[in-house]
Amino acid sequence: MTKYPRSTNNNGGLQTEEDWKVELTIVKKGASIGSGATILCNVTIGENAIIGAGSLVTRDVPPNTIVAGNPARIFRNIESLPDFERAEMQRILVEFMKNRQYEV
Repeated sequence: MTKYPRSTNNNGGLQTEEDWKVELTIVKKGASIGSGATILCNVTIGENAIIGAGSLVTRDVPPNTIVAGNPARIFRNIESLPDFERAEMQRILVEFMKNRQYEV
């Protein structure tokens, strides 16, 4: 089994159920995932973590953390989600997306 599956087997035929293995992705209590985010297999999203919309999550996300980007990077730690106002969270993510720089 592989994390980089192909649609055909070594003989060129279509793979069957026996050729595939389900890998876990764990999303813990209170985590929030923005629309269009992609989370790879074998990743754990910590409690109260926030994933920015459109982010590509390739690694575990610690609890109480905001991540965004492609690949997703830690943008900010938060004390606790209930005390963190939604408007402030959105403002921070919009600011991050406006100011991010793409590495070539």
